[in-house]
Amino acid sequence: MKRTIGLIWLFAVLLVLVACGTSAPVQEQPETPADAPEEILQELLTRDYIVGYLWYCDGLPDGGELTEDEYLPVSPEGGYPTLESLQTLLERTYPDELVRTLMDAQDMQGRPRFVEREGILYKSSRPVFSRYYWDYDADSVVIESESSTEMAFTVEMQNLHTGERVLLSRTAVNTAAGWRLSCASKVIGDVTVEVPDIASAYQSRMKTADLSTGKEVEIFEKLQADLQAAGIDFTNDSFAQFRLTLD
Repeated sequence: MKRTIGLIWLFAVLLVLVACGTSAPVQEQPETPADAPEEILQELLTRDYIVGYLWYCDGLPDGGELTEDEYLPVSPEGGYPTLESLQTLLERTYPDELVRTLMDAQDMQGRPRFVEREGILYKSSRPVFSRYYWDYDADSVVIESESSTEMAFTVEMQNLHTGERVLLSRTAVNTAAGWRLSCASKVIGDVTVEVPDIASAYQSRMKTADLSTGKEVEIFEKLQADLQAAGIDFTNDSFAQFRLTLD
């Protein structure tokens, strides 16, 4: 039996791929110990899917009218009515550093993705969406190596729109709080990345840059350097990049 489990962001360049699902995730039951490594990974990947759905697919249901600063109240029926409940989900899924990064996520205007006002959770109406949705094939998980502190595994993903399948390498680390998914991931093999034109990006409210200014180039190069530092390989034997200055 297949269970589809989605991918939280791997990184902005590679996985600006998401198109939202149709059903909201159900709030999880309290965590129970899982001795088998396969069960541990399945639980982590399930929560990983929920995070991606909430953060990048606008999975939290609306609970009221748009505010003047373009935030929408979140309905408690979605199962995550407070910032604390969102943080708890993250803490059960990722190491502390990634938890902080996601809690500090911003919208297209550089404002917090989620805010809480007078006990009510609000979500920005201008989130950074992904265009296509990739689902994990839960049956494809293969543990490559395992120790008391780390598990390296592969899992296959499928693009629900194109049918493209990609093998992904991921790592789970054993922290003081238990097993958590590392933020470092690697695609094994080729992957197709569609870069939208400015018009369609505007219509879908995606944040894009066309590298037409020095500032945009600086942002792109910093992002590439950060990804390389995280172990992402940009090597391509059939591609050469040149920077020319014309007098």
